[in-house]
Amino acid sequence: MIKAGDPSYLVLVQEKAILEKRVEHLDNLVKSCRLGDQEEITKSELELLEEQLHYMRGYLRVLNC
Repeated sequence: MIKAGDPSYLVLVQEKAILEKRVEHLDNLVKSCRLGDQEEITKSELELLEEQLHYMRGYLRVLNC
């Protein structure tokens, strides 16, 4: 187990904070696309963004553990 004072732990905490922001931004983009607010994004691109969001959330769950 990594201890709180370990430099690796601090890197993980920073990575988690960055990922949380990215997940929030991507989630907002996906929601906006679903509502039709982003006309320049195709359906296939939206599906890829949703898949990316799924994996980002999964990694965030791992970091939270």
